[in-house]
Amino acid sequence: MLVKHKPLSFLLQQSLIIFLVFLPSYILAIACLIWLELSTYLVLFAAISLLLITLFLIGHNYFKSTRRVQVLTNVIESLIEGDYNMRARIEEHLDFEDLIKLINKLSSTLDLQQRKVNQSQILLETIVNRMDMLVIGVDANGDVVLSNEKFRKEFKIELNVKVSLHSLHLESIQSLTSEPLISIVLEGQPQEFMVMVDQFVFEDHFCTLYLLTPAERYLREKERQSWQSLLRVLSHEINNSLAPISSISNSLLKRFQSQQIDGASFEEGLSIIQRRSTNLSKFIGAYSQLAYLPKPSLQSFGLHDFLSRIQPLFGDRTIQLQGDDSICLYADISQLEQVVINILKNADEAMQNKKHEPIIIEWKSESDFTEIKIIDSGPGVSNPQNLFVPFYTTKNQGSGIGLALSRQIMLNHSGSFNLENRSDSEGAQAVLKIPNKRGVDHQAS
Repeated sequence: MLVKHKPLSFLLQQSLIIFLVFLPSYILAIACLIWLELSTYLVLFAAISLLLITLFLIGHNYFKSTRRVQVLTNVIESLIEGDYNMRARIEEHLDFEDLIKLINKLSSTLDLQQRKVNQSQILLETIVNRMDMLVIGVDANGDVVLSNEKFRKEFKIELNVKVSLHSLHLESIQSLTSEPLISIVLEGQPQEFMVMVDQFVFEDHFCTLYLLTPAERYLREKERQSWQSLLRVLSHEINNSLAPISSISNSLLKRFQSQQIDGASFEEGLSIIQRRSTNLSKFIGAYSQLAYLPKPSLQSFGLHDFLSRIQPLFGDRTIQLQGDDSICLYADISQLEQVVINILKNADEAMQNKKHEPIIIEWKSESDFTEIKIIDSGPGVSNPQNLFVPFYTTKNQGSGIGLALSRQIMLNHSGSFNLENRSDSEGAQAVLKIPNKRGVDHQAS
């Protein structure tokens, strides 16, 4: 069995080489003393003396070199441990002068960079702690690795105490979609926050940074924009009705005062006034319907039977039903019927030049939602940005309220309604997602 021996250190090897170089001279000197036939005691004394002097010089050089190397080792170890204040003295180790200068320069450079990093970190921590928002950094496991004073104060967390999103009931922040809003319960009161998300590296691991700002200003701005849009629409529609009413009534009044009016023109003017008044009344009624939508009365019913009862309302138009007959919905049947009829009506009108092509209704149930797709082969959606804007319409006789009302009904069911162009061919598809009973119960809890 081979035994591996630990190799000699560099300094020991150096000392051994010096000894081996001196050994021939030492042997030659002793041989000369013996050749001169000096006293045996004198030769023995000289041999021992020379040997001791040689060993002393080699040992002195070894320990001196060992001390120099140890000093440099200590400086390098301090650099590795993050202590950049240690320096080696050059005057004590002139033979290592160039190496010591380089190591000292490296130490000074690292010390300067470390101080800059510390100052930047202190400045960053000060800024973050003074920010009027909640700042939280989370690793891949959901553990909080970074937080500012405001966040710790709001959630009553002590400094250096390890917490996670689960313990803070903030798991939902990781599943935010396009809507950057989250509701957080603080001191027993729910508060809305707008969330900004970014990535950063902490201790060689990728983490997620969340910035939570109170959403009051954001919501107020949205509210202001909604009011402006609503006022523009109301102003436009009301002015469209009041302008001809005012003009015709003034004309009738002048003719009446000058006694130049006849029965036919008087009747025509009153008819116009009545027609515009009726249209204005319908407009206000449609707005009221959108604004005062009742809370859905939820009940369970079969989806296939529900759609089969709607089919006959569209006469000659073929409506193909494709889905599991056993799937049931948990919704307000009358409100959902209004949504489906409105979508089918739009699809039928979009396919007025394709009387023999069917409208397809597909559905499938997932863990929490049932998805319904209503697919047509019309020209598709031309202006998707304004589809759900109240009172916006591309039809000559449209009110612009149907799609907005349908989406509001779906939102009241904790569901969703999207209308998009088909990717496989010409046409559009409406996608309804309705929570299953278990999903509704979970959301309510």
